[in-house]
Amino acid sequence: MFSIYLFSLIFGAVLIVASLVIGSNADADVGLDVDTDASVEGVGDSGQQGFDTEHGEAHGSLEGFAGAFLSLRFWTYFLCFGGLVGTMLTEFAEADVNTTAITAALTGLIAGQGTVALFRLVSNYTMHDGPTSRDYIGKAARVLMSADADGVAKIRVQFQGSTVDYLARTTDGTALAADITVMIVGFEGTTAIVIEEAKGLAPTSNNNRSS
Repeated sequence: MFSIYLFSLIFGAVLIVASLVIGSNADADVGLDVDTDASVEGVGDSGQQGFDTEHGEAHGSLEGFAGAFLSLRFWTYFLCFGGLVGTMLTEFAEADVNTTAITAALTGLIAGQGTVALFRLVSNYTMHDGPTSRDYIGKAARVLMSADADGVAKIRVQFQGSTVDYLARTTDGTALAADITVMIVGFEGTTAIVIEEAKGLAPTSNNNRSS
């Protein structure tokens, strides 16, 4: 059993270090948890509708607890901390096999569930703390990468201290040159729909002249 605990400790530790090195857990989240966590949380939220508050919160918590077992992050911390406790109890405390296995499993469960819950909490706080894509509608943006007709450009918009880059295309499929200013008028998925700011202001200018 000692070799199993030691292997779990080393394997889990390597995964944790790798996730920190690759992307400070930001990009790692996309590969590790975005599908499972997002879908589970979505089910939890939809399941809460039509129920009273207490029942809804319990339902969401149950879904989140079960969904953590589909997360690679959970198993990473489960193996690392469960293996650590199992290794220490086997090597230093000389505890019996059953006590060691139960203690290691409980420690891994708490570490895995706690870590997944913490990252979800931080992720939700981060997502709701800053502006959403809807907040950028009507805002001016600068074209970073040009696009041919019916092509997709890259734009940068700044709002409330946040700087965000989006893929973008025009409402009429016209080309976009680099370094021009456009206005965001909507979104299709994650792609911004824009018009050249000069075109967006043209009707207003004409109306002012006529009046």
